[in-house]
Amino acid sequence: MKKYSIGIAFCLLAFLPFFSLAQKSMNADSLYFVARQYAIDGQYNEAIQLSEKILAQYPSYWDVRILMARTYAWQRQFEPAVANVSEVLAKDPKNYDAYSALIDFYFWKGDNQSSIATIDQALMYFPDDALLLIKKAKVQMAISNLREARKTIDQIEEIDHRNESLPLLKKGAGHSHSNILRMEHYYDTFSNPYDRKWHMSSVGYGRRTSVGDYYAKVYLGDLIGDGESLYSGGVGKQFAIECYPKIDENNSMFVNYSWSPDAVFPNHRVGLEYYHVFQSKIELSGGYRYLNFSEGLTEPMNVQIATGSIGWYFSKYWLSFRPYFVFRDLGNSSVYMLTGRYYLPREESYLGLNLGAGISPDSPYFYTEGESIPDLKSWRVELEWKQKISNWLLFELQGGYENGEFSQGVTQDKYSARTSISILF
Repeated sequence: MKKYSIGIAFCLLAFLPFFSLAQKSMNADSLYFVARQYAIDGQYNEAIQLSEKILAQYPSYWDVRILMARTYAWQRQFEPAVANVSEVLAKDPKNYDAYSALIDFYFWKGDNQSSIATIDQALMYFPDDALLLIKKAKVQMAISNLREARKTIDQIEEIDHRNESLPLLKKGAGHSHSNILRMEHYYDTFSNPYDRKWHMSSVGYGRRTSVGDYYAKVYLGDLIGDGESLYSGGVGKQFAIECYPKIDENNSMFVNYSWSPDAVFPNHRVGLEYYHVFQSKIELSGGYRYLNFSEGLTEPMNVQIATGSIGWYFSKYWLSFRPYFVFRDLGNSSVYMLTGRYYLPREESYLGLNLGAGISPDSPYFYTEGESIPDLKSWRVELEWKQKISNWLLFELQGGYENGEFSQGVTQDKYSARTSISILF
């Protein structure tokens, strides 16, 4: 028993220096938390004095020195703040907290160039750090370098597309891309009572601005009937301008004009619509469409359409109902559309479902049937997917089925597909 007692005493004596060191470390940490609380409570002088006492015994306690530097900066004493953090970086050049503090100090004092330079230096050690990139975007916006800010925001989205800072940053920097090049192809077909295929391709350029989005598009349409090969003898052309002027945060418009010299499109098409979003996130709109068909007809046909919509944004969903009331020389008709979308985590990405009754006047079916469109029963369903593949590439895919009458009581099956690629720059 005596031998065991002697052994225990020897072990305690051997480890006594380590216990003492641990106790000192615990005391230093406790004092650091007290100093930090002083700073949080606005007792800046007490925080600095206590920090200096800790550093007198532990000069390499970098967290304390950074805390003291921030306490100086909160009082707008930037010279000692920068000096203390620079001392940390001189001895520990990969200290993340020191870089973060120094970036803030330069930004707060208005030295944005030094802040950017410090961020770039920190990114050499931490290239995929979203917080550093967020700081960089804020500084770039502060010096009105919105183009570079948008590039930085793109980097953040690549790293963490769910980052909570992204919506606010994008709002401050404007659209992440100002230009858009869009290529699209639409196809539909039916085989009863005769074979018909409709191809419509388009290429368009758009410009996104703070006062709205503006697009110019060229459409090529090819109507292939019985006995014709993949392409028919004549391809129709249509030239269009689309504008979405923004009045303010809650009010906007849609303005469209299209012209075509060929029979497969309306010769003239005009669209006007006004949108208003209420605080309840309910959107109402009212609009007008005009179509004129004259190419290849003995008498011009004029079509006037009254339309509008009610939409509701809730959680990650958008639901919209839109009727069309069509007035033309051959008689009137109506069309009803219900659209639902589920927004995916990435910006501009969603899954959608469209349900319709009647032949939509915005559908190529309407254009290509010309004056012979009857007011017959029709219903259709479409699925759509839009995905932002990368910061500069958008992809869209849509597939649809329509069951409609081509004479009283006799129906046909129509199938459609649409795909598009948008390049953002």
